[in-house]
Amino acid sequence: GTASVTISSPSSALTFQSASKNGGTYTFTWSGGPGPFTVYTVSGNTQLCSAPGASDTSCTFNGSLPNKTDVYVQDSTGAKSSGTT
Repeated sequence: GTASVTISSPSSALTFQSASKNGGTYTFTWSGGPGPFTVYTVSGNTQLCSAPGASDTSCTFNGSLPNKTDVYVQDSTGAKSSGTT
């Protein structure tokens, strides 16, 4: 069967927007989805950063990642959306 979920406020589907690098800091942005949110690497599922707010749209990671690292953001419903650094 199918499960239905009722959300009190209109929410759009989680969509990974961008990953930008400034020096040693990566900023990951997304839209939609109910938070909190967490960003992981696709390979190894390493947590990079998290955003505690229900309507947060970005978080930052200080460190280095290989070029073209695939990452994904996951919202509080378990939905995922992926992108590449």
